[in-house]
Amino acid sequence: MSENAVEITCANCGGKDFEYPSDPQPDDVVTCTGCGASATYKEIIDAAEAQIVDQLKKDIGDIFS
Repeated sequence: MSENAVEITCANCGGKDFEYPSDPQPDDVVTCTGCGASATYKEIIDAAEAQIVDQLKKDIGDIFS
């Protein structure tokens, strides 16, 4: 089985650098340093969880292929 990582990128510019509090809470704002786009920490975590679920479905499907 291969190792996978979830990479968080800005949906607007593809940037990978963000400003966020040291102990982010769900309603805290995370801002892309490249373009200034922002989202809540919860929105970003939800998007990452969706990526993980999609990857698991793919990996599990590959096991039975």
